[in-house]
Amino acid sequence: MHATRAEIETHARTYHGFLMGLRWVVLWLAASLATVIMIISHAGFIIAFVVGSVVFAVLAVITKRIFLNGREHEVEDMAEMADR
Repeated sequence: MHATRAEIETHARTYHGFLMGLRWVVLWLAASLATVIMIISHAGFIIAFVVGSVVFAVLAVITKRIFLNGREHEVEDMAEMADR
């Protein structure tokens, strides 16, 4: 049972979208957690919001540098493997 090129492209796009969504959810949760910790520590809402925003920005940069795949043609690569 072999998958067609279209099926593999669809699967690869779905998988990539899921991973990207998961990464943004984790970033949002980390920033939210930092904000809640600052609120609980009685730092004030403005300071908590700023700290949460800074944590989100730092984690977004780290994620972009380390975790995001620099290969833009991953879907096409998987489809080419199906042609073999």
